[in-house]
Amino acid sequence: MDFFVDSGLTYNGALTSVLTGLDHLEGETVQILGNGSVREPKVVTAGQVIVSGEKVTKAHAGLGYDSFLETLTPEAPTAQGSSIGRKQRIHKCTVNLYRTMGLLYGHDINKLDRLPFRKTDDPMDSAPPLFTGPKDVSFTAGWDTIGKVFLKQDQPLPFTVLSIVPRMDIENP
Repeated sequence: MDFFVDSGLTYNGALTSVLTGLDHLEGETVQILGNGSVREPKVVTAGQVIVSGEKVTKAHAGLGYDSFLETLTPEAPTAQGSSIGRKQRIHKCTVNLYRTMGLLYGHDINKLDRLPFRKTDDPMDSAPPLFTGPKDVSFTAGWDTIGKVFLKQDQPLPFTVLSIVPRMDIENP
């Protein structure tokens, strides 16, 4: 199980709902990954937290952090020259991921959508497997001269982007 929290600790043992040894994070809100599933954040009290949901045999608890990815403005050659400085609209992207779970995406950092990873045939009593491969995402972006894509991970889960392939329209002069 991967470790995606700061200043955290790992528990590996018998079934438990109490994670101890967190004295160094007293009073802080920690993110918890238990048996591969994100659990409700908890405030450390008396050096411990009580894990929500099912008891765990493996868990990480620590300070959460957000990971951001912001693309550069794409440049695409057109019959009239470069697309830089022209109005453009990214309407879809293929995001190639490696062993990733959990992802927010969008054309505006303040308006991101969550990309679903759980499939209908995934068992509900365990975490879904990490995803490797392409995911298509669609946008409702308007026309602008920026044409950026934003990706964000706000959970204690792995987030590895191999490539982003935009589908875009470019305004003719």
